[in-house]
Amino acid sequence: MNSLIKIKNVSISYGSDVILSNLNLEFVAGKIYGLIGENGAGKSTFINVLSGALTSYSGNLILNSKSIGVVNQEVSLPDNFSAKDVLYFLAKLIKPKLFKKKIFDEINLALNLVGATSFSDINFNKLSNGMKMRILIAQAILFSPKILVFDEILSGLDPKIKVDIRNLILRLREKNRVIIISSHLLEDLELVCDEFLFVKNKSIVSVSENKLKSKSYILKLKEHKEVLLFCDFLKSKGIKFVALSDLIFSLQVDKNETIINEITKKFNVLDIKSGSYLESLFEEW
Repeated sequence: MNSLIKIKNVSISYGSDVILSNLNLEFVAGKIYGLIGENGAGKSTFINVLSGALTSYSGNLILNSKSIGVVNQEVSLPDNFSAKDVLYFLAKLIKPKLFKKKIFDEINLALNLVGATSFSDINFNKLSNGMKMRILIAQAILFSPKILVFDEILSGLDPKIKVDIRNLILRLREKNRVIIISSHLLEDLELVCDEFLFVKNKSIVSVSENKLKSKSYILKLKEHKEVLLFCDFLKSKGIKFVALSDLIFSLQVDKNETIINEITKKFNVLDIKSGSYLESLFEEW
């Protein structure tokens, strides 16, 4: 297991205001991580620490990569320059001693990978939102960093462009990178991420891959006399559950399971609600 980021007991504060507390996380090469939380929860602050833009934190942050590529929601590129010119300027800042030909070789490689070669000579202000996002991703992958961090890059894009950018992100994973994408919308990330990190209550909780395949049900029984039999039945089937009250239970089952049909036939169920495990965790945590 090739770990590219290790975070041990990290806390982030602004003065006496604690933003995130006691974080312990590990990021493995070849995975896409979804960083999810409401606006103001601390997603961008966490990203700023990873990228080095924010250094006021306690604890240990270990990065096993020479560089990190970042696309920040606040960042744009100069309007009156072509995308290729701007990429050249940025590349020169990163590696000032590199020969011009080698820099353009690297730029062309990045542009080709993101599918932006055909419009790289057009001024940035004349590009569509989807084209601009491809150029921003191209600058992040210059010189092939092993860690990529994308902050809210899917926000505000139309559905067709979102699909294109998701497919691009999946291609970038093939280079055995760690990719972290932040969003406040679950639906933006469910189709591309291998693991999810929920930012809430000054903490970040990781959701493992097997849980991503699960579905959550909130179920209410009609009669108290069935509770013990119901619990024994769930245990016999290996179903994870939590009693929320005397008659209300939260169940986590595989999406392909037919167990809910069995339950409704065997027990008097008064009410049942379903959703993805991710949705239930995000709403109830």
